[in-house]
Amino acid sequence: PMDMYVVLALLHVYTFVGGSCYLLIWPWIPGLWGYHLSNFLCGLGFFAPISWSSARLARTFATLEDSLGNFSVHSAKIFSEDDRKLLYDNIEGMYGSLDTFNSEVRTRVKQSVMESIGKQRALLPYRP
Repeated sequence: PMDMYVVLALLHVYTFVGGSCYLLIWPWIPGLWGYHLSNFLCGLGFFAPISWSSARLARTFATLEDSLGNFSVHSAKIFSEDDRKLLYDNIEGMYGSLDTFNSEVRTRVKQSVMESIGKQRALLPYRP
């Protein structure tokens, strides 16, 4: 989903803006108090949008999971209603019935999509 990529891009922008804010404020407030105050002020401006974006991303995941879990080919939007019969015939030819296709999407496709989205890809492998 495109919304997920937009939220991830926003997280990077927030990180850059928060770090830049810190570097701009810290020289103007002297001493150790300046260090802590600039950290606090930039942290507020940084973590509030991050939490909003993270909540939005979690809602996107939940919506996707719900959509796949309640999928029905009968309620699928289609450009032309004339194509619906052709679509149904092709699905029945591959899966045997529309109900079998619905079940496949609700179980295996849903599991595969949610696992692929939720995976963390790190350069270093994790071994417990």
